[in-house]
Amino acid sequence: MEKTRRAFKSPLFGGIVDIKDNSLPTYEDVMKYYEWTRHQLKSQLETAKEPTFAQVADIVVPRIEGIWLTASIPTVTRTRIIQMLKAYHMKCKNLLKSIKKISPEKLESFRENSKLLFDIASCKCKELPYCICPTNKKVPKQEQPFLINQRTSRNMFIGKIDITTTKKLQKTLKRKLDRENSTSKSLSKSFMSVDTEINVSMTSPTSPTSERSSSTADEFLNTTDDGIPEIKRKKISHINLPTLSKTCDRYGVSDRAAAAIASSVLHDIGSDLEVIDRHKLRRERSKNRQKLVKEVINTELSALYFDGKKDKTLKIVKKGNKHYRTTCIEEHISLIQEPGSIYMGYVVPSTGSAKAIVTAITGFLAKKSISLQHLMAIGCDGTNVNTGKYGGIIRLLEKSLQRPLQWVICLLHMNELPLRHLFLHIDGATSGPKSYTGQLGKSLETCEQLPVQKFHPIEGEPLLTTAVDLSTDQKYLHDIVSAVQSGDFPEDLANRSQGNRRSSNASKETRSRRREAIFDEHNFYEESEGPLYGAGIAD
Repeated sequence: MEKTRRAFKSPLFGGIVDIKDNSLPTYEDVMKYYEWTRHQLKSQLETAKEPTFAQVADIVVPRIEGIWLTASIPTVTRTRIIQMLKAYHMKCKNLLKSIKKISPEKLESFRENSKLLFDIASCKCKELPYCICPTNKKVPKQEQPFLINQRTSRNMFIGKIDITTTKKLQKTLKRKLDRENSTSKSLSKSFMSVDTEINVSMTSPTSPTSERSSSTADEFLNTTDDGIPEIKRKKISHINLPTLSKTCDRYGVSDRAAAAIASSVLHDIGSDLEVIDRHKLRRERSKNRQKLVKEVINTELSALYFDGKKDKTLKIVKKGNKHYRTTCIEEHISLIQEPGSIYMGYVVPSTGSAKAIVTAITGFLAKKSISLQHLMAIGCDGTNVNTGKYGGIIRLLEKSLQRPLQWVICLLHMNELPLRHLFLHIDGATSGPKSYTGQLGKSLETCEQLPVQKFHPIEGEPLLTTAVDLSTDQKYLHDIVSAVQSGDFPEDLANRSQGNRRSSNASKETRSRRREAIFDEHNFYEESEGPLYGAGIAD
């Protein structure tokens, strides 16, 4: 008999009993009821095998839910209640394994904590009168003092049914159902009126209202198999915006501005799709960049062109637990695949040295699984960092590949150096980045304001290139050379301003920085792919 009594007791909570229906259960009450239910199941099954947790929980959890429902307090889902019960059951089970090693103080502390409420209320707000939970999760105002008491002193109990409050709730529910019924009746009347218009339009097809009636029916109604009309939901068109995203990337337009412009155009043309969200456009631009990079890049690289520029770049810097946006000067090396002038991406070397740039380029190509075994030519500007015969970028690449490459050096930069030395020899050295010491340099600032003097033509080879294929600056130079060769200087050419070259460069640089900033705003971590239209070889 003594052995049987011990089996009915829990080493942690004492005797196991059924749960009470007049108060919300604590953790101790739940575990006592769990053990009581387990013992009852075992005796019913008449087997030595212990019932599983799922079998016991199927009885315990609905009983707990019923007590909270009696108190008119909304609860969490049944899945969540099972998770809470299982977690505390495992905690007790693990504690029993080492109960002999646990100090009495710790065991007593655990028992005191088990007297807290097994709180499955959907509202966890500490100050219930100022609850901000959704309506379906809020605790009714009449039940708030009871729940607060159950969470603290626990000297209140669940009483009998409040007949007055129950009648009020029943009347409220009845009014709600009546409103829903009246709404459904008015909706059915609208269906009948639309159906009448359809019949009229079918009997009189030449009526001016027939087109309007049929369009109304198509827009609002749809007939089921049983012949019952139902509302036809407006279809949301999931469109792709590849061309818009390419254009935005090409001209450096922000997502917000591009979405506003595109939405305005759709509104003007009367399109069904009235609004383009800027977040959708941002996702579309990112998807289009990744798609283009994967599709166009050939893994067998035959010619590689690169060019570098220092740009102001937006970066995200972490200070403590917060992230801040800042602008820094960063070296961007753009990579172009030839033939086809395909933009591959850009790299950010750690320093501006040739070794760091080569490391960044080879690392980028290795990440993209692009082989250099078929590389035959490499193109770049004629700076010493690129073309140094001992430590230049091209020479370091040749050493790593252990074979020579065809050097394709920009002729415009090559032609610039002799002219620069000639100008320094004739006019003298400059006194600053934007100032000259000689007479020729000082006259360049106002040369377009001087009148054209009579001069003798200078014979030369005829220009074969047509002016249509040239840029604005090249076309201006083409017209000047043609006028010098012919001796006839047109008046429109004399009045044409070649523009402030420094301002033009500044504007071009500003646009490039703005474009790079927009790209780097979405790609400010090291693992980013980089822009698809950020920069290229300007020559």
